[in-house]
Amino acid sequence: MQHEFWSHVQTGENAVTDPLLHTLAWGPSNKATSWPSYLVNGYNFQTFVHGQGRATINSGICVRGSDSNDPSQDFYGILKDVVQIEYVGSTFSMNIVLFEGDWFDPINGMKVHPLYKLVDVNRKKLYRKYDPFKLAQQAIQVYYCHYPSMKKGKVDWMAVCETKSRRVIDSASKEESDQDATAYQVDDIQHAQSVSISEQIPSLFDQVQGITLEVDLGILPQSVPLELQSDEEEFESEETSDDEDDVDPSNGY
Repeated sequence: MQHEFWSHVQTGENAVTDPLLHTLAWGPSNKATSWPSYLVNGYNFQTFVHGQGRATINSGICVRGSDSNDPSQDFYGILKDVVQIEYVGSTFSMNIVLFEGDWFDPINGMKVHPLYKLVDVNRKKLYRKYDPFKLAQQAIQVYYCHYPSMKKGKVDWMAVCETKSRRVIDSASKEESDQDATAYQVDDIQHAQSVSISEQIPSLFDQVQGITLEVDLGILPQSVPLELQSDEEEFESEETSDDEDDVDPSNGY
C-alpha cells in the first residue's frame, strides 16, 4: 500500500503538487520518540504504567466514531504509549504524535444503555484485530469506574465516564455565556456619592428627670488630628527616656 501511494504521488501524469502528500509518500523516518505523558485537546494524558501509584488516573482514552450521537461506534481503551514519528520530505518535515492503546472490543466487550446512552466496557475483552495506533488529535479523555457489586455479571464491567477538557468553562447562566467572560478591575472611581452632614441633631430626652436636653454643636471642642511620629522620632524619644532613668552613683543620687 505504501509503495502504491508513493508511485501515484511521484508519477508526473497524476499532477500531485501538494508538498504534504509528497512528504507522506516517502514514509516516516526510522527514528521515533516515546513519552510517558502528552498534553493535547485540553487533556493531560498519561500512560497506564506512568500513572501507577498516582492519585489521578489519566490513561483512559476514547476515539469518536463517524456518528457522534451513537456511542456504540466509539472506541475505548487504555493508553499504552505515546509515540512521535517524523516525516522528512524534499521541501519540509513534520511530526505526528500517535497514541498506542489496548482497546476494548466494541462488539463483545461494550454495552450501551438504550435510553440513557451510558457505556460499559469489559476489561477482559480486548480487540486486537486492527492497528492499535490512533492520532493523538482524535482522542478525548475518559476514566473507568468499577462497579461496587461483586456479582459475577458485574465484576469485569466498568462504567465509562467522560472527563471535562480544561479549555471548557461552564457558565452560571445563559446571560453570562453570551457576554465576554474576561475579568476586569476598575482602577478609578468615576463618581462618588456625596454625604451631607447636618449640623442639627435631634433633642435628647431624659426619662428620669423628664426634661429635654438640647446640644449645641458650637460648644463642642473641635478635634485636632494627631501627628504620627516617625520611627526615628519614636526611637529617639525612647533613648532620651532611657538616659533620664540612668543615674550616676558618684553624684549620690
